[in-house]
Amino acid sequence: MERMQLLYNEEASEKGVYVVPACGLDSIPADMGVDFTRRTFKGTLNSVEVYQEVVSDTDGYGTGSVMNSGTWESLIYIMTDYSELKKIRTKLFPARLPDLEPKLSYRRLPHRIPMSKGLTGPYPSGEGTVIRRSQRYFYENSHSRPIQVRTYIGTEGYFFYFFAFLGFWVNAILSKFKFTLNMLLKYPKLFSLGFSGSEPLEKNRQMFQIVTMVYGRGWKDKEVDETYGQKEDSWIVAKVTGRDGYEITGICVAASALVLLDGGQRLPKKGGVYTTAAVFTDTDLVQMLQRHELKFDICGQGT
Repeated sequence: MERMQLLYNEEASEKGVYVVPACGLDSIPADMGVDFTRRTFKGTLNSVEVYQEVVSDTDGYGTGSVMNSGTWESLIYIMTDYSELKKIRTKLFPARLPDLEPKLSYRRLPHRIPMSKGLTGPYPSGEGTVIRRSQRYFYENSHSRPIQVRTYIGTEGYFFYFFAFLGFWVNAILSKFKFTLNMLLKYPKLFSLGFSGSEPLEKNRQMFQIVTMVYGRGWKDKEVDETYGQKEDSWIVAKVTGRDGYEITGICVAASALVLLDGGQRLPKKGGVYTTAAVFTDTDLVQMLQRHELKFDICGQGT
């Protein structure tokens, strides 16, 4: 995604073309979820922690695959591309974002998801980079204070958490070598322990609810810039939910395309390679998704 922005943003801008990657899961719930939280919070957010969780209706994950081979390949290639990201980002973002206070620390140990029974841990996800690029866009184009972001992935218990954690790092190591990378791609059923390898059955897909929790902290009723560093005085928790990630992805992509084609929508004035929140923040995309299976809700807020 960042390579596309580096290579084609200027040309897209000149030709009035809007290029918007990541218009499905997980980035629409995460990036638009953060933007929904920011717009709902009456004040200025300093930080958000984004928790992504797959919740099963049963005690297990059913029988057969729960993700298709395309999803598996995406996960593997995310791991292999990290070595290239630093070079791309150095060219794409020569200026650093400001150091903000209070600083949002990274929770490296397992902990509970706010307002959930799920257990969570660090998640070096693609949507984390999407959210941060959105915050950079708002900072550079509307001079708004960027929100600090940390992303986590959740499971329903200690066993599934450590199983997922171990599997992630084993596959991350294997993806660094050409021979084992080819093995990961050729035998997804073996290396995912059956979670991938064939098209998941519809009954399996319908068993899972995709939940994205956004836990924000900031200053109520205050509009502050990046130099402000007083202790936060308020919090807010938002939740984005949908069932069947593949169906939701199709809905998100179709809705995004319709909004881009709608001449009455408030898009950025010029074309370019955008993140979802950057291009859709002033549109009715969230309202459209609310009518089609993806729910955006505020769970609570306080001081």
